[in-house]
Amino acid sequence: GLPIIATNVQGTRELVDGVGMLVDEPYTENFVKSIKEVYNNKDLLKRLSENSINKARHYTWSNSVDLVESLYKEINHEKF
Repeated sequence: GLPIIATNVQGTRELVDGVGMLVDEPYTENFVKSIKEVYNNKDLLKRLSENSINKARHYTWSNSVDLVESLYKEINHEKF
């Protein structure tokens, strides 16, 4: 798994939590700084990489289908 470096915006925060670093201001220098921080800190790199692998396991087609099916059932139940 690879650590993620992303802009700190809604939607991204939840995905990156525990698997990467967020950049508040989307300037090249800020991304470079975060990449260097992860690259130079092998413990951080290892932890984020392992977390990335574990988090990715939850994003399977089967889990996605189950989630969508659950949402449809919830919406359908609320309609009637």
